[in-house]
Amino acid sequence: MNNIIKKFLSENGKKGGYARAKNLTPKRLSEIGKHAVMVREKKKREREKQYKGISKERIGRIWYGIIARCNNPNYSNFYLYGGRGIKCLWKNFEEFRKDMSKSYWEHLKKFGEDNTQIDRINNNGNYEINNCRWATRKEQAKNKQKIKGIDKKI
Repeated sequence: MNNIIKKFLSENGKKGGYARAKNLTPKRLSEIGKHAVMVREKKKREREKQYKGISKERIGRIWYGIIARCNNPNYSNFYLYGGRGIKCLWKNFEEFRKDMSKSYWEHLKKFGEDNTQIDRINNNGNYEINNCRWATRKEQAKNKQKIKGIDKKI
C-alpha cells in the first residue's frame, strides 16, 4: 500500500494507516485519490510560495540550476555535482542574490547574457562566495579538470 493511502487512512482514524482490502470500496478509493491530489496541490503551492518570483529573473534560473545539480538525483548531470559531494552553501536564494548579484550585473553589462555563467573556480569545491565567479563561455571552457588524460568540465 503506498504512502498516500497510508497517510489518508491514518488521518481519517485508521490506526497505523492500514486497511483491509475488502474495506477499500470504489467510493473509498475515490476519496483516497482526491486526498492524494489535494496533498500534491498543497505541496506545489508551498513550493511556489517559497520560490515566488525567483524563476522570472535569469539569476533565479541560475540559482535553480545550482540547486538541481547539487540536490536532485534525477538531474541529468547530478553525478558530476551532488553525486561527487559538491554542495550549494548558500542557504537560500536571497543569500545567493546578496552575494552574487552585484558582480552578476557588472559581468552581464560587460559580456552580455549569453556570456555570463556561474563558474566554480575550484571544480572540486562547493558553490559558495569564495569559490564562485561569473565567467564567459571561453573562460569556463578553460576551467576543466583532467580525468585519466581526458579534459572534462566538472
